[in-house]
Amino acid sequence: MDVAIKNSREETFFLTDLLGARAYLNDRRIGRLGDVVAVDQGKLAEITHFQITRPFGDPSLLVPLQRVRSFSPRGVALEIDDPAGYVRPLGPEEVPLKDYLLDKKVLGLSAGIRRNPQFRPLS
Repeated sequence: MDVAIKNSREETFFLTDLLGARAYLNDRRIGRLGDVVAVDQGKLAEITHFQITRPFGDPSLLVPLQRVRSFSPRGVALEIDDPAGYVRPLGPEEVPLKDYLLDKKVLGLSAGIRRNPQFRPLS
């Protein structure tokens, strides 16, 4: 059963506004949002992961969307225990949107990423 969250509204962000946002784990900055990963579901693609690039040559994290507490162009708040558990390469069915869309110059200015007000990460 979906329960509406009080005082919440759906917001639309452009992918280019989100990329580069700081990523936080327990109020500590651990990197930046490097890409948004989607899985092709036929007619529609579903965003499943955020790719967090880390400084000092540390490998990037692939964080499931369920482990993202909140996101905006100012920052991405993560709810993960051990960052090392989220280091893995992209699967063959996973598509990085920045590389697939932005780097190929296939842009729609009216297209954005919407945050659903009923979105709740797993606890």
